[in-house]
Amino acid sequence: MKNEVDPIHLIKQKHKVYKENKEKRMMLGVRHADLSAALRPSFKRRLIAGFYDFILLFSILFVVTLIASLMTRSIAGEAAMNDLPYTLWFPILLFLIIFAFFIFFWVYAGQTLGMIAWRLQLFRDDGYPLTLKNAILRFVLIITTFWFGGFLWIFLTENKKALHDILSKTNVVVPSRRIFTDSKHYRPRRRFKR
Repeated sequence: MKNEVDPIHLIKQKHKVYKENKEKRMMLGVRHADLSAALRPSFKRRLIAGFYDFILLFSILFVVTLIASLMTRSIAGEAAMNDLPYTLWFPILLFLIIFAFFIFFWVYAGQTLGMIAWRLQLFRDDGYPLTLKNAILRFVLIITTFWFGGFLWIFLTENKKALHDILSKTNVVVPSRRIFTDSKHYRPRRRFKR
């Protein structure tokens, strides 16, 4: 019976091929960038994009604080409203909003709104967009390396990477047609006719 094939062996073999190609399957239809040809943004450009994000986050947190204080006042009274910043849940809520803001934009678009305004885009070192795991790691590293001058590494490294970019294996680049291996993923800025 030479023609008989062991079905267990076939299943194991198919599963092995499935696991090997998992990363490739996940990236089908996803933009890929050749980062060797990418322009690196200056410290000033990254700082201004971060300031845009700060203004947006400040307004979001202001509205959330207003809603939380009005709800606290209506439920617990005037005295409880003054204790709102000292409660445990309120700072956690604000932190989760900031966390969700950055994670959502980095994973969904590879750019926050400030990065869109200043034409910056975020990629992993291999040229693919960030996954949820990469975005969470980058967020945690930004918070921890900020106190050690993590952004100042932009001046020390050849490819203008901050410390959190080096540790999380991410790149902030200026998107252009030449970095995308498939140019259909490039969306140039719209220019108004003069």
